[in-house]
Amino acid sequence: MRAISLAVLFAIAGGSSAAVAQDLAGQEREQERERETEEEGEEEIFWNALGVKLTYSFHLLRERTVADPAQARDSESLGGFVLSYERVLIPELLAIEFAKPFLFNDERFDTPNDLVLKLLHRFDAIELFIAAGASLNIRIIYADRQAIEGHDEDYVTFGVIAMTGASWWLDPHWTLDFELEYSYIPEGDDMVAHEFYLSAGVGWHFGS
Repeated sequence: MRAISLAVLFAIAGGSSAAVAQDLAGQEREQERERETEEEGEEEIFWNALGVKLTYSFHLLRERTVADPAQARDSESLGGFVLSYERVLIPELLAIEFAKPFLFNDERFDTPNDLVLKLLHRFDAIELFIAAGASLNIRIIYADRQAIEGHDEDYVTFGVIAMTGASWWLDPHWTLDFELEYSYIPEGDDMVAHEFYLSAGVGWHFGS
């Protein structure tokens, strides 16, 4: 009788141990699934971006004294491309960007140096931004235009920038980028007063 009781006790204990082991195994599997779900939901952050964009720029020129008033103009357009580097400071919130436009027409070559601080906000695959910063404007005037302007030196001046735009994330590395920019050049030795830019291109995001 005592042997039967011991057998029953051992059987109960064994069943309890098996149940506990099954519970622990189930908890471990559940935790593993939660970890996998969290890892799948987390998108890797890339802190750097290189960009290239085609751009069109429309310039309003300030009133000025010129050598040939008959050929003087009060506005003109340039086209070209922009190379840029962006560094994320706070993901999906703040970034800093250096951009180098190369702009051409028949009489001028402009190559500013732009530095802006960007405020970001992302909606799924679309990221919007507004930005403000400064520009060092470098304008190389060709000989025929120098004769019209009566100015035989290149222009080097400072301006202030306001921008807005959007990026469409194609995958974690690549974006399609669109930008609108306004630049104001304060009174000084520059024939340009206001600049407007429309740009579109691609960005490649990488690194930590």
